[in-house]
Amino acid sequence: FSIFKKKNNEQSVQPEQPEGKKKLSFKVKAILAFIGVIIIAIIVAIIVSSINASRGVRLAEDLSEAIGRSIAHVEESAYAAANELLSRQGALYLYESSNEVVVDGVTFPKWVIYVSLDEKSDLSMVEYYDFALLEENYKGEKTKAEIDISQIVVDDKRKDVEKLLKIEPSKIEYSAQTVKYCYNYYFINDDGDEEAKAFYIVYDRDSDRVMNTYRLELSEQWAPRYLF
Repeated sequence: FSIFKKKNNEQSVQPEQPEGKKKLSFKVKAILAFIGVIIIAIIVAIIVSSINASRGVRLAEDLSEAIGRSIAHVEESAYAAANELLSRQGALYLYESSNEVVVDGVTFPKWVIYVSLDEKSDLSMVEYYDFALLEENYKGEKTKAEIDISQIVVDDKRKDVEKLLKIEPSKIEYSAQTVKYCYNYYFINDDGDEEAKAFYIVYDRDSDRVMNTYRLELSEQWAPRYLF
């Protein structure tokens, strides 16, 4: 029995790893942990940025629902939660993001909303500008080629148009009857140069269908009042 016992004991003993392998294993674990922390940080940053951007769009949409009503109604209603972002410039009310981006060397809020009032101090127009989309390139989003907007025709549904375009609007303009989307983009042309383009799509607010489309010349592209 002592012989078998000795053999079993010998089999249960694991050989020690060399000191070099131990250090290597520790380094690998440390590197993997560091990479994991970086990935988590990137994901959190993307989520926070997305939440901030969507806040601007939601606020613009909410404000557009109040077009035709007095600014006093807006300040006293559910929109009051955003009043810490509110300032007045003459007949304009301004909302802006608390976060900033740099576009072509100039610092802007991530998004800006202008609320225009008529002579009765009722909301008449809401304009939303998304500067975050222009941070990487002031010309807009990069596409593989020029977008053929002739494919977009009157009465097309907005959701179908968005699937076709696959880019985000840099400006949204709300009025009582319409919503106008402005798209800025660029592509590499046959000469190898960056070619910038811009166009508008106008939707009926009630039906959410296309009413009109038109291209913009470079000199006609939107210039936010923020620049003046």
